[in-house]
Amino acid sequence: LWYTVSGVPLFLKERRREERPFAWSADDPRTLYFGVLASNYLVQAAGIALCVGRRFGGFAWVNFELPASLSCSQLVATIFLCSKWHTAKIYGVPPEEVWPEEAAASRRSR
Repeated sequence: LWYTVSGVPLFLKERRREERPFAWSADDPRTLYFGVLASNYLVQAAGIALCVGRRFGGFAWVNFELPASLSCSQLVATIFLCSKWHTAKIYGVPPEEVWPEEAAASRRSR
């Protein structure tokens, strides 16, 4: 949950960026990154609703393994697809072009 919530400040920062601000576009690797984070909200909310609903008598047809499996599957996808390096490479763009602050921080830490 924290990983998903921590994406909100980054989203707002990327929208305000002067050079190449973020806009939802199929050509922008950040669309994949933020799309996966947004889908995390939906999967987590659905999982919580199913579990709480089952606990209080609703959704009796739901097997407890369904929300757990969905959450675990989403986690695996998130680990790969929310790597800033991976999202840039999937689109064939150097990561420094997409995430310049992270590239600069990486160079300083060497």
